[in-house]
Amino acid sequence: MDWRTLANLTADLLVGGDCPGCGLPGLGICPECRLLSAGEPFPVQRPLPGFPRTVSQGSYAGPLRQILVSAKERQGLGCLPVLSDLLATSVAALLAESSVTASLVPVPSAPARVRERGYDLTASLAAGVRRRLGRSALGVHRWSGLRHARVPDDQAGLDAASRWRNLAHSLVARSGDPRVVVILDDVVTTGATLCEAARALTAAGHNVLGCAVIASTVKRLGGGMEEGPPGMPGGPSMDELE
Repeated sequence: MDWRTLANLTADLLVGGDCPGCGLPGLGICPECRLLSAGEPFPVQRPLPGFPRTVSQGSYAGPLRQILVSAKERQGLGCLPVLSDLLATSVAALLAESSVTASLVPVPSAPARVRERGYDLTASLAAGVRRRLGRSALGVHRWSGLRHARVPDDQAGLDAASRWRNLAHSLVARSGDPRVVVILDDVVTTGATLCEAARALTAAGHNVLGCAVIASTVKRLGGGMEEGPPGMPGGPSMDELE
């Protein structure tokens, strides 16, 4: 028995530790789930007006979905380093052909969700991305450039168009000297949130280079890949996405 297996068995015995991706006994995310969660970044398309250029690191399914769900719970704080690495890869892909210094702008979490979790998920991810890319040749810094202007209605059961209308003008961006910005979020579903974030930043005079996310929802219909909106088969629940 090697030391890693022994450590995992000990963790399960003493603290009930298991991998948030697959549930196997162990401390934190297991090596297999780390590999499954780390694919090649790819562009995401959504049929909404003003949907910005978006890059995702993986699909919202399997171990990656479970790790993201765990990160939204207080006991899932240990997932943040791995998720920050994945999001940093999306950002790097977005900036690969650019030499500008970009401001990393997280989509603000709802205040009620921050109180429930005890931390701000997107802000924490943005801080992790900044630390990782700060060691590279890419010029980035973190900027809290967005805030909630109003609280949208509950979006459970809404389709993409309804979500887009519900989120319209729910965010406002800080003004000042124009910046080149990259919007950060954990998961893209219908794309309505990213559209609203891009609209608010553009209205404030900033240049939105694009959006970077960890995962995007997908489902297969008629041989093509389409998004799986909340409340529909193949899509996540609203609790997972808030």
